[in-house]
Amino acid sequence: MFRRILVLLILQVGNTWFTKTNIPKPLWGKKLMVNGPRETNKYFSSFDGIGHITSIVFKPNETVISEVIIPDQKNEVHMPFSDFVQRDYFKLFSKLPFLLFKKKQVQSGTRNTAVVHFNDQYYAVEESCRPIKLKYNDDDEICYGGKSQSISRMSVHMPNNYTMFSYRFPEITPLKLNNTINIPWHPTKYPFLVHDCKTTKDGNYYIFPIMSTGVGRLIDYFKKIIDIPFDEQNNKAGWLVYNQKEHKCVEIMMDEYADIFHIADIKHLYRNVHKIYASFVYDFPVWLTKGGPIDIRLKEVIIDLDKNAIIKINDTKLKMDFLHKVGDELIGSCLDDEPAVLKYNMKTRQHKKIMLPGKTVREVIPFDNYLLYFSHGFDKSYLYIADSDSGECVSKINIPHRLPGFHTTLFD
Repeated sequence: MFRRILVLLILQVGNTWFTKTNIPKPLWGKKLMVNGPRETNKYFSSFDGIGHITSIVFKPNETVISEVIIPDQKNEVHMPFSDFVQRDYFKLFSKLPFLLFKKKQVQSGTRNTAVVHFNDQYYAVEESCRPIKLKYNDDDEICYGGKSQSISRMSVHMPNNYTMFSYRFPEITPLKLNNTINIPWHPTKYPFLVHDCKTTKDGNYYIFPIMSTGVGRLIDYFKKIIDIPFDEQNNKAGWLVYNQKEHKCVEIMMDEYADIFHIADIKHLYRNVHKIYASFVYDFPVWLTKGGPIDIRLKEVIIDLDKNAIIKINDTKLKMDFLHKVGDELIGSCLDDEPAVLKYNMKTRQHKKIMLPGKTVREVIPFDNYLLYFSHGFDKSYLYIADSDSGECVSKINIPHRLPGFHTTLFD
């Protein structure tokens, strides 16, 4: 009994550190959060495991560092990737009635992908999940706030500061804005997920990436040829364009198979022609189950929204993702063993690589003249604040050790 109480206290309160350090003035009052899996083993993909959130609140002379672990949720049916990898067919088939008849909410159960801010509330989110509310106490410590009762599904990214979307595979109209507006998209081939959305500069068009991977190759799965029943060629990659004024949408497809998770920017060129900057991922199902290097390329896609056609695709051949736009530059992680960041100038199409102090680095957040990122070693983790031009360390802050997160977010 005592052990159970202790575990609950750790889950809901977490650890809080107060670190005296040199914090650049532009960061005072900001909140930085990283979300990712609490633990992993040979049966877990990177997307399995309950959420582990680390929060940093910057103050003039100190940082408040706190954590929260998202506990398992009751009254839900979880279908993590590990169920498929373990090949417990009885467990899988026992969950089918809940999926078909919707007697219980079927979710991945993780909430370990990102933290978003919507309607003055922080949420821990994962695709196809009811989000978890997060709150700060009077000491600027992050706390578990329970499941949201008003939002049944929430995406990892928001198209703007006041709109969120959700993807509800395999419903007839799976995309919804703010849980109220059904986007009139009736896919014949469902992508595994829809991860991002951006609007054009005039706000009239919402553009969603359509990934190639979807559920399929069931026979190959049962024959143990593949580890999870995904088909990386379920559909050609493309774009779903929603015209919110006319309440119409159209698919504009490309002649290749790829998975697109993140749209970095949409730039208006002329008339109704736009350039989309996005990272294309190849062989995602293989990486998901076997790990190792992943093939990612930043591409520029010029699209005509009057003719609903692709005009041109430029492959920069740059391996970068988790992209952020600062002026004319895209800043993103190299996703290699060596810690580095790439800067790509959208006007000149020139790029430069900046080496960073630390070890394993995922998302790098540019802010003011600084780069903020978490670095992870075998048994230690740090938050680095580095100079944006040189990569030199401005401040190094020790945090409780954790696995690398998926997304890091900076809030006012």
